Amino acid sequence: MSSRATAAVAGSAMILLAGCGADDGRSAAGPTAGTSAAPTASDASDVMLDAQNGTERPGVASCIANALAAQGFVVGMTSHAAGGARARSSITYGSGAESVANALASHLGMTATKAVGGQARTVALIAGNDAATIGPVAACAK
Repeated sequence: MSSRATAAVAGSAMILLAGCGADDGRSAAGPTAGTSAAPTASDASDVMLDAQNGTERPGVASCIANALAAQGFVVGMTSHAAGGARARSSITYGSGAESVANALASHLGMTATKAVGGQARTVALIAGNDAATIGPVAACAK
């Protein structure tokens, strides 16, 4: 499934996953202690976010994409991760997206890695089986 959505958010935004996964009944709480603020809408609005589901649970990528779209990200593709389920979640980015990728990774308690041959101004978030333990995205993966 692929969708394009743009949302505007005023000021500094925190990723709040309330209302996630309308198609699968999931909902989520806001950030947990120890996580940082998400990138601001002005930072995130000129970077494309691709969300991929690397779990066996349906609706995870869509839930995460919807929550991040509400925070000002322009959502590119939502899909199942190539190669199927994976143990660990990851964030990769193309040129021009490093600061947003690093801010998102910091917010989620993760590390962002530059993608070799990655698409410019694009951040890819692949939710792995550990996503259920990643603070703000946990409810999407449960």
